[in-house]
Amino acid sequence: MKKKLFIGVGFLLVVIIAAVFFIYSSLDSIIEKAIEKYGSEITQAKVSLDGVKISPTSGQGALMGLQIGNPKGFSSDYAINIGTTKITIDIKSITKDPIIIKEIFIDKPSVIYELTSKGNNFSAIVKNVQEYGGAADKKTKPADSKKAGKEGPKLIIEKLRINNGEVKVEAAALKGKDITAKLPNIYLKDIGKSKGGASPGEVAEKIMAILTKKIGSAVSSLDLNQIIGNVGNLQKELGGAIQNNEETINEQVNDAGKKLKSLFK
Repeated sequence: MKKKLFIGVGFLLVVIIAAVFFIYSSLDSIIEKAIEKYGSEITQAKVSLDGVKISPTSGQGALMGLQIGNPKGFSSDYAINIGTTKITIDIKSITKDPIIIKEIFIDKPSVIYELTSKGNNFSAIVKNVQEYGGAADKKTKPADSKKAGKEGPKLIIEKLRINNGEVKVEAAALKGKDITAKLPNIYLKDIGKSKGGASPGEVAEKIMAILTKKIGSAVSSLDLNQIIGNVGNLQKELGGAIQNNEETINEQVNDAGKKLKSLFK
């Protein structure tokens, strides 16, 4: 009887060790799939990664080629594009709830702020994130705990830094002219900590809210007079119906300026 018990215990230990080994050896692909899956669901825009590399011993690593696309109704190449994101995970928390991410550092993200007659792409993404969060709240009632598990693991992010970003404004009124602004640096800490962990949707909502605010600050800092001048110069280059006298050109510039200013309201 004792022999069978020892064999049973030994077999169980082997299974546990094998399971732990599988989790750590597959850590990169697990994280990549989770980010793409939950990111796309939450934002209603395609989220993709070129790859993930995390050390199973130190928890330090990087996300390569992270890109967030646009929701329906927007046509710019992407909303956010990041070459490399440095990340440090508390390895001991990987098999627990919440998962603790010690630090995320994003350097030189490229942001495209697309303006249309119906609004901008970041407002649309924030709306999608909020709607996802509302739907998740309805699903996470005590009587529905099985569905609640599908919302993903709880997370705590101790530090999040986004530095040296650039915002490119795209709008039909600019007719393809490049207009860029510096994105103010962002620093957040202890996301989800006060409540013992936040869902992926809650984390996304908090980050997108501050990011959208900083993008708005960057766009509002643009020199509209210079932008209006650029539009006017472009109209001159395109020529056609615009006559070559100073009075007519000024009228065209003023009209373009009024239209452009209305987009930034």
